[in-house]
Amino acid sequence: MILLLTKHMGKVSAKSWAIFLAAIIASLFVPLTIFYPNSILLHPIGKLSISILVIIIGFGLKHPKTLLRLLLTFYFVTFALGGSLTAIHFFLSSPVQFGPTGIVTWSSGLGDPISWMFVVVGFPVVWMFTKNRLDKHTITQFDAEQIMHVTFHYNNVAITTTGYVDSGNQLIDPLTKKHIVVCDYSIAKQLFTYEQIKQMKKAMEGYHFEQLEGYFSNPIDIVPYHDISGQPQFMLAIKPEKFTIYLKKQKILVSNVSIGIQFNQLAEDGSYHCLLHPALFNQTTLKLA
Repeated sequence: MILLLTKHMGKVSAKSWAIFLAAIIASLFVPLTIFYPNSILLHPIGKLSISILVIIIGFGLKHPKTLLRLLLTFYFVTFALGGSLTAIHFFLSSPVQFGPTGIVTWSSGLGDPISWMFVVVGFPVVWMFTKNRLDKHTITQFDAEQIMHVTFHYNNVAITTTGYVDSGNQLIDPLTKKHIVVCDYSIAKQLFTYEQIKQMKKAMEGYHFEQLEGYFSNPIDIVPYHDISGQPQFMLAIKPEKFTIYLKKQKILVSNVSIGIQFNQLAEDGSYHCLLHPALFNQTTLKLA
């Protein structure tokens, strides 16, 4: 259940058998503490290593940033559930009596009561950790809602990837008035050969776009735009034969669109590879399939 909740909060996909296998690996930690109490795996470093192994088995080998986020979410869920169960246990099992001098409680022999010093010192730390994870979870949830699957066809090649609705993407081809969807280098490698990409980069460096003639069977558009600093720039763009966005349970066909090519990575963790233009979702632009 902890891994399933981690999956839900982390907004990641994982196979059921992988989650089940990771749960089995995690459950082996219990007999380890009983039969091998002096094992190195019971050291904090060993426990951290087991946690990382469980995350990798359950969710796959992700980008380090994504792996760290899943690991922190895993600990947050574990602490939240463990703390809740501990509180319920003490609430239900601690005997209480009304003595002549007040209320008397005692432990049932399962361990020493949690000291007030630990509560005073640990509570602010736990509170800050919980608040931080909830804040990050809210941001992650918002980002996940803006990410959707995209499919387009170009030069007899079908590309399926993920796109992020970027409100800052207001690029429009001034000649064709088409909205620009910016795709990163991972998409370019699927559309063009190494030699074609090399010529595109070379043309972009010196703005010698005439060098592109003869390397491509389909025309390459040159879209002028201004970067964040206001400096004029150019972007190479292509016209897809078909462009489809999968929004929840809807399949949206978009016609008024061009694909701009970037030669870097848009998302550090690889969660998306396209920046979708917000105007693609206007009623005048899209139609449902």
